[in-house]
Amino acid sequence: MLGARPSPSLARGSLARRRCGIIGIHQSAGDVSPLLYEGLLMLQHRGQDSAGMVTTDGSRYCERKANGFVSAVFDSAQSLQALPGRTGLGHVRYPTAGTLSAQEAQPFFVNSPLGMYLVHNGNLTNAEELRAGLNSSTSFFRRLLRTGSDSEVLLNVLADELHRAHARCQARGARNPSECVAELLVEAVASTMSLARGAYSCICLVRGAGLLAFRDPHGIRPLVLGRRVAEGCEHLPQEQQTYDYAVASEDCSFGPIGFERVRDV
Repeated sequence: MLGARPSPSLARGSLARRRCGIIGIHQSAGDVSPLLYEGLLMLQHRGQDSAGMVTTDGSRYCERKANGFVSAVFDSAQSLQALPGRTGLGHVRYPTAGTLSAQEAQPFFVNSPLGMYLVHNGNLTNAEELRAGLNSSTSFFRRLLRTGSDSEVLLNVLADELHRAHARCQARGARNPSECVAELLVEAVASTMSLARGAYSCICLVRGAGLLAFRDPHGIRPLVLGRRVAEGCEHLPQEQQTYDYAVASEDCSFGPIGFERVRDV
């Protein structure tokens, strides 16, 4: 799991009016959807308008999202069983830009390059400027956005910057870019941070790479990293243990699912 760590900063603004809840988990064994569900319940106070998850087993990606509380969107054991895989994202939404349309429930997805899902907490102050750029000749690929959400804008800016990083890698005659996805993602995140103004924290699920977590350079929106000893490793010496990892808006989501806080992202 990759994380871009900003310099420390105190949170500013009205969190009561500008917050959503996000969580991402990767574990070594078993389906992650029940853990995401429990984590989202603990983050429900951060947003009540919609809830969503995406999970992957490494080959296929399964998604469910809709308007409503977590318990209403995922209202049966079957709804979680339909989301298999060891890695996933979850989101509860409090709208800061856009509408209450179910189309704007997260995660958002873009299929090129690689295929990326994103969950986002915060707001962009230059969203319209970025939106115009994505639909102009200055964009690596002209991108038509489907919603008024600044989360979709941020995802597409990241995707566009990843395309540019890929092209620069090829121009340098570097090894096959598909073999250095982690480096390209870090480069793309840095470029995105230089373009996006505002307060935001994000978790992405990237095909072929796993989870990517970052927040704005001033660290205004909270994002914390947690871990737990992986199943079957509890009795091994510490140096031989492996870990499951989680990242979320608040560490209150960690306790019920057995994770401990490590640090801020």
